[in-house]
Amino acid sequence: MAIHKTGRRLFKFIRIPKVQRSLNNKGGRSVVANLNLTAMIDMFTVLVTFLMMMFNATGEILSQDKDIKMPKALNNKDLERAILIQISAATTKVEGEAVVATHDLLSDKASDDDVTKGLQDKLKKKREDMKRQSPDKEPSHEVIIQADSFVPYHAIKRVMMACAKNGFEKINLAVEGKSPAE
Repeated sequence: MAIHKTGRRLFKFIRIPKVQRSLNNKGGRSVVANLNLTAMIDMFTVLVTFLMMMFNATGEILSQDKDIKMPKALNNKDLERAILIQISAATTKVEGEAVVATHDLLSDKASDDDVTKGLQDKLKKKREDMKRQSPDKEPSHEVIIQADSFVPYHAIKRVMMACAKNGFEKINLAVEGKSPAE
């Protein structure tokens, strides 16, 4: 057996031009890159699933206040975007800004207009802002009331009356949906 110079011998004597070209590159990288499609499809599937979970079609309408424990209800439907009024045990807020203390809403000594003056002013300002933003479109008559389940109805009723006086006739109450098994 003859002594040969060391080096690559695999496929050296095969007369296929592609094999000969790759052998002449002297171990350099090939210009053609192979893609592992299975791993890439798996990655895109996980990515699409993640994005669908993060950006659902309905969107987040209500911001859950830490002081509010919403009541549960069997019959509910999805809410549409509207002005949000949050009533907790301590304060009543319109779009996140405190306008009146909830214990003031519970007092029987003052009239409804005196107690809800701050709320009515804020609702008037919101109505004017809506008219200014789209003058050709009729402003929405909707509000969403998100009240704590332990706030007495008398306070919620005063807020609803203030909404009605300022042209917000369609009042939605935010609740947590519950299954019939609960």
